[in-house]
Amino acid sequence: MRDTFSKVLYQVAKADPKICIVVADISPAGSMNQYRQEFPDRLHDGGVAEQADDRLLRRLAMRGMKPYAYTIATFALYRPFEQIRVDLCYRICL
Repeated sequence: MRDTFSKVLYQVAKADPKICIVVADISPAGSMNQYRQEFPDRLHDGGVAEQADDRLLRRLAMRGMKPYAYTIATFALYRPFEQIRVDLCYRICL
C-alpha cells in the first residue's frame, strides 16, 4: 500500500508542481526516496509530531499548495484531531 501511494504521488507530482508531502519521520523507512531526490523542496519532514504536521498541511494548503500527509494511520487520527478542534473549530466559532 505504501509503495503504491508513493509511486502514484510521485507521478502526480511530476505533472503538478503544487503537490507536496509532509512526512512524520517515517520516510527513510518508506518508499519516498525517489520523491525526496527529485522534489526535495516539496518534501517536509515534521518529525514525530503529527499534530504539528497537521498544522503545516493546513498552512501549505492556505498558500495554494496541494499537500499530502504520509504517516502511520493511528497517529494521524487522534492527536491531530485536538489541533483541528482548537485551531479551526474554536476560532471559527469565536
